[in-house]
Amino acid sequence: SRSEQYRVIQESSRGLACKPLYWQHLSTETAGRHPLLSKLPLEKAADHTMDIGIWMAPEVLAHKLQARAHRNPEEAWNLTRWPSALSEPGPHRLFVASDGAWRGYFVLAAEALYNPSDPKAPFTLLFDTRTWRAISPLPVLRFRGFTRDVPSATTSVSPPVPVTE
Repeated sequence: SRSEQYRVIQESSRGLACKPLYWQHLSTETAGRHPLLSKLPLEKAADHTMDIGIWMAPEVLAHKLQARAHRNPEEAWNLTRWPSALSEPGPHRLFVASDGAWRGYFVLAAEALYNPSDPKAPFTLLFDTRTWRAISPLPVLRFRGFTRDVPSATTSVSPPVPVTE
């Protein structure tokens, strides 16, 4: 019989440094035999993507957008808790609200970072700033953390802005 597939978040073996979270398919039997993986929470894989929204100060968003012209356009956003649906197959989008309205989104990288030494924000989402897509501003009240209540996929999206160096 075929083993059910599960997603697992790989954790730092020493817990000293920030390590990438790689998504792997493992059977529960395989994970149970591995000394590190046997301690990790396993989540059943699903076939859907997830969009989450965050609030950024206007100057932070401007900084992230300026990174599109940098040699390394990758940026990060820290979270206090992990949105479990981001462990599912992607692509996922990070919608950004700023100055009273939804402004657009970045496509999240397939990996993230986990730092067990940072109790306030151990999870870090990564994204390539060149994936930014502006949307028609939609009013939103300020919020903390993240939300799943984001604009729909049919929201008016602008084409990517060319980056000049």
